[in-house]
Amino acid sequence: MRTVGQGPGYTQGCALGRTRACLALCALAFVMTLPALCGVWGMVGDAAVHLRWQAQFAPLVWRGEPFPRWLPTMNGAMGSPSFFYYPPLLQWGGALFLPILPDPTQAPQRLVLSVWLIASLGAVGCFGWLRAHRLEARLAALGAAVFVLWPYRAFFDFYQRAALAELAGISLMPWLLMFATWLRDRRRGGFAGYALSVGTILYCHVPSALIGLLLSSAWLAIAAWPRDARLLARGVGASLVGLMIGAPCVATALGLLGLLHTPEFSERNNPLNWLLFSGRPWVDPAMYQMTIVLVLLGTGLGVLLYVPVARATASKHRREAAILLGACILVAVLNTEASRWFWRLQTPLSRIQFPFRLFGVQTIVLAGLVAIAATEIAKRKPRSAWLLWGLIPALLLVDLGLVGVQALRQASKDLPGIAEILAEPGDSSEYVLGPYLGLPGPIDGAILRGAGEVRSYRLGYRNVRMIVDARSPVVVALHQFSFTGWSCRTDGGPWIEPAHSPRPSAMATCTVPEGRHRVEARLEATGLERAAWLAAMAGLVLVIAGLVLGRRHGARHRWDRATLA
Repeated sequence: MRTVGQGPGYTQGCALGRTRACLALCALAFVMTLPALCGVWGMVGDAAVHLRWQAQFAPLVWRGEPFPRWLPTMNGAMGSPSFFYYPPLLQWGGALFLPILPDPTQAPQRLVLSVWLIASLGAVGCFGWLRAHRLEARLAALGAAVFVLWPYRAFFDFYQRAALAELAGISLMPWLLMFATWLRDRRRGGFAGYALSVGTILYCHVPSALIGLLLSSAWLAIAAWPRDARLLARGVGASLVGLMIGAPCVATALGLLGLLHTPEFSERNNPLNWLLFSGRPWVDPAMYQMTIVLVLLGTGLGVLLYVPVARATASKHRREAAILLGACILVAVLNTEASRWFWRLQTPLSRIQFPFRLFGVQTIVLAGLVAIAATEIAKRKPRSAWLLWGLIPALLLVDLGLVGVQALRQASKDLPGIAEILAEPGDSSEYVLGPYLGLPGPIDGAILRGAGEVRSYRLGYRNVRMIVDARSPVVVALHQFSFTGWSCRTDGGPWIEPAHSPRPSAMATCTVPEGRHRVEARLEATGLERAAWLAAMAGLVLVIAGLVLGRRHGARHRWDRATLA
């Protein structure tokens, strides 16, 4: 027996409404990236490094290297181990657009389009998370729109800081919460979706992955309290599978950390130096202004949104709203001097460097509170619920106004253009393994000791080839920084580990006997890399097996097609 309105036409209407909502959210995300596509996005914050990476990363991907870890021409052609440590998802997104934007000077447009894709993904994930809590589709879309437009993600991370990897990580957090809710409801695909979300966010931004995993784990723990130990077990199992999937990114970064010689906690990276009301001047005054505004605005808005939920006599979402408000207040407290004792504990959360990175959580919980508050208001005063829709134009005006102010400020400064940015070979400081400025060119100065000449020098991805005419035994510079995994050989002989030139040059070198010889060198995959890829493949096999078994044996509670309607 069918309920009225639940036939095939209803299902088609649900799908249509779902599609329209997702397309509208993608369009809204595009509006926020449009100024950057038009050139307003200045070379500020981390933008220069991301652009240099993109200019080298994308061509390597299209040449058949799906995960380029070593960037051979960075740092004056001395190489860079950037993607042994840094997550690649943002750069992968930019590489998708290389066929239509092939010029190196079009790297900004490629990255902006990558940001748009990832922001759209986050908006759809937020919509799905709110629909998983049985919220009406249009109100879930309202919450997801707030997620897209909240200033920390839309302006500060993108236009002011160019913290593009963090922005990508925040966009994956709603997917963690959505699939955590699926796990709670024992829906088919919950385990696989949660595992894939954990793995994917690790390829975005490790601090955001840590924050997101703590958030979703806390959500699962509260849902499991006090007796559902099986839910916790499923959550732990899915998290472990996700860590396996993310192993190629995380395992190498942690395992090879000792090869970097940048202080882990400099003045800028120490969370104790970024707390409000500490009485100490901040390294970056603009970040102080951002933090105090978002603490006051976010907490105040969160409290106001909770009021109609608290007043509701029979709200189904009061518990969820209380949890979200608690998270919002906790984020505010952790950004103040009152939390100094916590940051001194050196917990894993201390590794996020900046307490204001927790505003990614604030962005998500406010999206949820807006949707829940609109739901409760609509029950009593349907017309009043439309007032909350005013948040969309209000936030849009705030964001675009901030973008306009920044554009005016940049117009008065002599900022470098994209050609100048790409002409500078420098990398992010932690990935510069030795000096590179002022060193001789890769051909003329390749002989460090002995008498001879280099007749040919060809630099590839993780490999070097040259012809050496040695009048006596010589030490040849590979003109790549010494890094784990390099090996070299002469005239097709056995591969051997190269010598390392003493600091400060820190180059890999090869000893060549007298005569004319063909010298080759390669940066081999480390044992850690190979093990990490095996772990990732095993994780994907477990995910596929879980999906197949779930489909074969059926889920305890089948997916309700109206959930995302």
